[in-house]
Amino acid sequence: MKKLLLATTALALSAGLAHAQGVTINGNGRMGLIHTRAGGVSTTVMENRLRLQFNVAIEADHGLTFGAFARTQSGSNGGAAFAGVISGSRIWVESNGLRLTFGNQDGAIQSRLVGAQTVGYTGGTFAGSSAGMFIFPQGQTSNGAGPNQRVAVQYQANGYYVHVSHDRAWGGANAGTEIAVGGTFGQFSVMVGHANATGPLYLAGTSMTTVAGAYNGGSWGLSAIVARRENVGTNWIIGGNVALGGGTLNGYVGRYVDGVVATNDNTYGLGYSYGLGGGARVAAGIERTNDVTRAEVGVAFNF
Repeated sequence: MKKLLLATTALALSAGLAHAQGVTINGNGRMGLIHTRAGGVSTTVMENRLRLQFNVAIEADHGLTFGAFARTQSGSNGGAAFAGVISGSRIWVESNGLRLTFGNQDGAIQSRLVGAQTVGYTGGTFAGSSAGMFIFPQGQTSNGAGPNQRVAVQYQANGYYVHVSHDRAWGGANAGTEIAVGGTFGQFSVMVGHANATGPLYLAGTSMTTVAGAYNGGSWGLSAIVARRENVGTNWIIGGNVALGGGTLNGYVGRYVDGVVATNDNTYGLGYSYGLGGGARVAAGIERTNDVTRAEVGVAFNF
């Protein structure tokens, strides 16, 4: 009996190790100083963040691939520390470029967005530098529970794609659907996206249409995003990047409508990043959006 139990245990352990080969952990870390001036008041805070991402990939028979993803995020922002907890997960199955995903995931627009500019060590405020495309469309949750019932279907082949995501009604919200189509044509990347409703409750009259494009010239690039939000207005940015002094200079100008009459809707930013090797970089940037100025300097790394 003992030999049988030992053999069974060894078999179970070997199977577990075989499956563990499909598990990878990656993520990023950062730390720096962020200075903000709004309404005549200035504040400077230390900021740091660690993000761990857990990825699973299993190859089954008949050309099927199964995968899963979850993450945890911890750090300090705005002078207050926050602890990391495991986020809601997403699970997918894929075959021949067709993927079906359930769970905590970015919607079609955020998943496929091109043209956003990276400013500073944090990557920018995401309001101005992406024309709001990391604020209004469907996004995943980094800590804790994600959207209750989000599903996405995407098909990709030869550099082209069609991506559709949908949130079922829950918690008093309406249903929300997004679609993005686009692809890469040599050095050009383009995306056209539409959401029938935006925001956490997908309220009626909040649809959005966006067009985004980017050109990669090697040592330099250009990008643009235009997003029209129903009953709100049009956001847009034009940006660019160029290799300079061993690093990269990024910048953009545009408009970000916040719905406040007294607030200037202009947005612009400028940043410089220098690679330190091993996936690490030091970066600084300054942005101004809706009469709020933000400057930052720090280091970030991927692993």
